[in-house]
Amino acid sequence: MSIKINKSWLSEQTDEVQSVIGMLLEHIKKQDERIAQLEKRNAELEKRLGITPQNSSLPPSTQHPHAKPASNKPKSKRKQGGQKGHKKHQRELVLGDYQMLKRKGIRRHLHLVCLAHLLLTHHSLKAVGAQACQKKEIPLPRFHERITTLRQQIRHDQVMSFTRIIKQKRIRHRIREHLMNI
Repeated sequence: MSIKINKSWLSEQTDEVQSVIGMLLEHIKKQDERIAQLEKRNAELEKRLGITPQNSSLPPSTQHPHAKPASNKPKSKRKQGGQKGHKKHQRELVLGDYQMLKRKGIRRHLHLVCLAHLLLTHHSLKAVGAQACQKKEIPLPRFHERITTLRQQIRHDQVMSFTRIIKQKRIRHRIREHLMNI
């Protein structure tokens, strides 16, 4: 920062005033240079120290709560995530993973297991009827028939849970009929 003095005004002053003003301007110029030098050194030292509220007496409010330290690592040209040709690593699902799923997903899974058990045992015996009491060979329903029954039951459950939120009975009943006949 330099101070500019009008030369015509300075020439009107006495020699003593001119010499004092010259000395003061020279002194101000040296101080400006020294200040710039010290500010530069201060910036370098702060950069080296990495002053944060955790390692200095700065108040915590001077740093953003989610601030991360700047990385010195150069940015990679690759995209985030798995790269092409990389072998997939996946751990096996255990009971804990099922517990972390939504409650409805767990209920649906258990419902399917129970329904499959029912279809494979009790439903088969019920379909045969009175032959179960006799000591004859009991023909079980074919796999395709069991799968069809299972799909119908799942569809019925999905339609019922979907339409449960509809308040008006008449509309809810019509939508259920329509969805079940699709």
